[in-house]
Amino acid sequence: MNMHALVAGKIARINPLQPVSVQLSQSSMTATDGSRIPAFSQPIGVMGQVQDLQQRDLRQLEQMNVQGSQRTVYLNGEVDAIVRFSQKGGDLLTLMDESIWLTTAILEQWPDWVKCSITQQIA
Repeated sequence: MNMHALVAGKIARINPLQPVSVQLSQSSMTATDGSRIPAFSQPIGVMGQVQDLQQRDLRQLEQMNVQGSQRTVYLNGEVDAIVRFSQKGGDLLTLMDESIWLTTAILEQWPDWVKCSITQQIA
């Protein structure tokens, strides 16, 4: 059962859903100078709800040493965060204001939706 779908309508009265463009992380390429260049899929449009971090989320990210301008986003579907062990980067999200955010941690993962931490990127 998609519990998020049950409450999303009520939450949207206060904090409306917004279109989010998702670019899934693909394998990276090596440039001629040896640096790694991340590759991403074509953008996919989804609806999401951006919120400020809760205290519990802040503590979790602090333990992971994640820094920068951060928020959480609830999305229908699935995205991935940074996985250092497999040298995989996070997915990119572009919000309505054209700001670009990197998924840095998955805070909750369910079959139909995900809550993830996002960190703003310099365009």
